[in-house]
Amino acid sequence: MYQRPCDSWYNRPMEKKNKLLLIDGSSVAFRAFFALYNQIDRFKNANGLHTNAVYGFNLMLSHLLERIQPTHVLVAFDAGKTTFRTEMYADYKGGRAKTPDEFREQFPFIREQLDHLGIRHYELAQYEADDLIGTLDKMAETTSVPFEVTIVSGDKDLIQLTDDNTVVEISKKIVVPMLLMIIAVLMVTYIPGISLCLLPG
Repeated sequence: MYQRPCDSWYNRPMEKKNKLLLIDGSSVAFRAFFALYNQIDRFKNANGLHTNAVYGFNLMLSHLLERIQPTHVLVAFDAGKTTFRTEMYADYKGGRAKTPDEFREQFPFIREQLDHLGIRHYELAQYEADDLIGTLDKMAETTSVPFEVTIVSGDKDLIQLTDDNTVVEISKKIVVPMLLMIIAVLMVTYIPGISLCLLPG
């Protein structure tokens, strides 16, 4: 999970204590997609590809990296609909709606974006992102140099991992400041005479 130096957030003086940021990529991308769903037609490139999830994910990621300033980062993704849980219980999460095509088509570009930033991402067949995150959080407790762990997900089940070394943030709380920034940018872009200097905050 070592993060290679490539962006300004990484090129800061290293602290003695390691900081591990674990992101539930599937959950955060999903929330980013729906946070901008009402503006989805504004987020489309020349080839017709929707980009609202890519844009929102990048904005939330930048916000997290700047605020937490981690020494190590990993983004975990769900490997697919089939997991060891569905093998045990066929109706596991059976009530969920089908994933929108507009969202699914953006996932390869979110992964490509992470590659460009030098941020490791991982998925494992038969497991969900929160399984990987829970395992890595416990592994971080056994290292010779202690880690401060921050977990970002939309899955409230991960709150049970909270302890003296682990903080769990539910991504809904991150969406609000992100939306305010996006609305400000859209106002400046599409409303003549509006300047960011005129907007509060």
